[in-house]
Amino acid sequence: MDDIAARLHGASRAFGADVIVRVWGDCPCVDPVIINVAVERLLAENLDYISNSIAAGRTYPYGLDIEVYRATLLEHLCAATTDPFYREFPFEWVMAHHAELRMGTLRLDEDWSHIHLTVDYPEDLALIREVYQALHHPGTAFGWREAVAWLAQQPKLALGVAGLARNPEYHQKSAARTNQVNK
Repeated sequence: MDDIAARLHGASRAFGADVIVRVWGDCPCVDPVIINVAVERLLAENLDYISNSIAAGRTYPYGLDIEVYRATLLEHLCAATTDPFYREFPFEWVMAHHAELRMGTLRLDEDWSHIHLTVDYPEDLALIREVYQALHHPGTAFGWREAVAWLAQQPKLALGVAGLARNPEYHQKSAARTNQVNK
């Protein structure tokens, strides 16, 4: 079992953190500005959880995904369930218990969810290499808006990854769980 919930909770305990930001290794363009906005909102609005990657209403490009958890939520989640699906996908537990939680969603005024800045396939890696080659300069950082603007000028590159299936392992496990629950 890939116990992501325990890893996040363990990190919060190991570092005495009140807030944990989850990012994925296949998201090399995560923008620290987005992380700061999410953490600031979580604290200012006294939320338990906030994300920019909730499917319903998603506006950020894929690959900029973040989740921000209160350590107390992670502690509660870990104590409340041993279900391997919820432990591997803590977001699913959060969604199943959303009525009990103070949740937030980061959204943009414009929908950029058709853009993919994630690395799931060799084609994605080729695209990200092109982005970095064009935008990365030593001593400076580029943000997601620069990446999206550059990609808008490279429609063939962006089209090459647009039709690829995203998160197939998650969708497979989620469908299996749904079938199991509906039996």
